[in-house]
Amino acid sequence: LVSAHNEHRIFTKRLFDLVVLTLNGNHWDNRVFALANTAVYATAIALCFAFVTRTTTGATKRVLQLAVLVMPLLTTSFENTLWGFQSPFYFSCLFTVLALRHVALYPALPYFGLPLALASVAAILSLASGLLLPLALVALLALDRRPGCSTARRVGVIALLLAVAIAGYVVLPKLPPENTVMARSVGEAALGALRMLSWPIPLLPLTWLPLLFWFVTALKQRRVFDTADLFFLGLAGWVVLQALATGYGRGQGLVAIPWRYTDALALGLVANAYFACRLIADQRTRAMRRGAMAAAVIAWTTTGAYLALASLQGGYVILQTFRGWQARELVLAALLRNEAVAADNPMLPYPHLSKMPLFLGSTSLKKALGVDGDRLRGACELDADAYLSRIVCALVTATPAVPLTQFIDVGFPQSSGPPSRCNIDYLGGKAANGSITRGSPLRIDGWVGPAAPHWLPMFGKAAVLLVGEGRTYAARIDIAIPRADVAAFVADPRYRWSGFALYAGTAHVEPGDYVAYLRADDAAPCRTDQILRIP
Repeated sequence: LVSAHNEHRIFTKRLFDLVVLTLNGNHWDNRVFALANTAVYATAIALCFAFVTRTTTGATKRVLQLAVLVMPLLTTSFENTLWGFQSPFYFSCLFTVLALRHVALYPALPYFGLPLALASVAAILSLASGLLLPLALVALLALDRRPGCSTARRVGVIALLLAVAIAGYVVLPKLPPENTVMARSVGEAALGALRMLSWPIPLLPLTWLPLLFWFVTALKQRRVFDTADLFFLGLAGWVVLQALATGYGRGQGLVAIPWRYTDALALGLVANAYFACRLIADQRTRAMRRGAMAAAVIAWTTTGAYLALASLQGGYVILQTFRGWQARELVLAALLRNEAVAADNPMLPYPHLSKMPLFLGSTSLKKALGVDGDRLRGACELDADAYLSRIVCALVTATPAVPLTQFIDVGFPQSSGPPSRCNIDYLGGKAANGSITRGSPLRIDGWVGPAAPHWLPMFGKAAVLLVGEGRTYAARIDIAIPRADVAAFVADPRYRWSGFALYAGTAHVEPGDYVAYLRADDAAPCRTDQILRIP
């Protein structure tokens, strides 16, 4: 329960998973854990919504209620839900919200700060960055000048939280010096933190200006922060610390913000929405209030546009995730039937191929995974005691299916446009001699274009073609991965969103030798150097 996982101690996650697994009759089901993860995050969101409803009024209340409800619905924040293993991120958010609510609502600091210490310990035992919660609480208590708490008690609670932070730092595992993702310089760490705080607008932290202006003004006026001020100031400060820690710990080569970090960053946007409302309400003249409102509208319209674009890209990645899972099920089923599987197949279930016989030979693991002899049972072929899985299956029937893309016979397409430019960066699933087993899935990564205007990337149309003797098979790909390197290389901005990652099955492809082509929109196909052989 408390052993190291990279730089983390994930006690809360492991305990939570044991409870969920037991409730599901010891049947492992990622969909059940995904739904359980959602319950954890939804609890944090519900607590935020209840706090906003209780402590704010008027337009501020309506804006904040909308922001709190909309942010979790964006498809930018999906990774921690879909991957059942990612619940520590949600636990970190939950314990942070609980602690900040306690500070804001109870200025007398009852129970000598014990609830804050317990929340901090739980955060530290959820994720390494949980260490930042007691530090954020210390800063918040130092800024809190509301009456109702003696100086001695406040100093005592601060000392307790500092002791928790020191103890947490001691017990957290330390990464080796050769860690390849840690920032190599102060500049790299600062750039990584700036990327985090700029989300969703690349390297432009526009949405953090309300907090900056409000905080500077409040300090000049020696303002006593009220209940809502403290909560959202603490929330924003916690997100800033998260960004700084990520910039240091993951700053090397941090070009795009990983999806798992956006849940915390979304809370930072909510906090800044509050301070934008406060700035508007604090203006004393009508002209100044209108100016502040116009600035807020411009800033949040820009942010909303970038969030919409990021949400479209997130929807694409979710679709790819579902198809990747289906591809993995096909590969696992082939392994259970003792069929040959390429060692570099990206759909290979964890762990590596050489270790699969050991794990698939374990009776308890096979039972938990739903393996029946040499057959992988379907997701809803359940034992009677898999109660939670049965509930999920009932819910899944109400959602649209996401079938795995298949290569289909199309005949070689004709075109009159200029040829596409393309490259296949990676093709996984083939053996060393270039052959693949018919029916096995392929993963193809690369770029092709131009497929769509660079400002409308989601409307691009492209395909992978397998061209053989008298037969051509095609699988459609969606253009949604940014490739600034390609756009710079070909000196054409239309290639900005030319990247793709395709999962596709080969069940309908007849045996033979095939040359891989890529085609963008109605352009002439672009030949690659990849040759596939299906015996």
